[in-house]
Amino acid sequence: MNNSDQHLGLVKEGKFMLLTPESYKGKVVSVTEDSMVVGRQIQEIDLGEYEGTAIMIEGEYRGDWIYAAHIIDQAGPILTALVQKAYNK
Repeated sequence: MNNSDQHLGLVKEGKFMLLTPESYKGKVVSVTEDSMVVGRQIQEIDLGEYEGTAIMIEGEYRGDWIYAAHIIDQAGPILTALVQKAYNK
């Protein structure tokens, strides 16, 4: 993946479950606004308000984290249901 990409996923138990790209489908990652190079402990974004919904995050995927992340869109109930059906989640 490129340094900064858009990532579609679902929020489950406060974590972000990737749906795209297909090779990462189902992988659960943490999300932070911090870059990979910080002089302090990384602060995870609280995704609680998005629980159970599909969201789109832009950021840099590296291993178990998406860095320099910001949430660019949140699906409503109907679109979340369609995303879940489309990705069998």
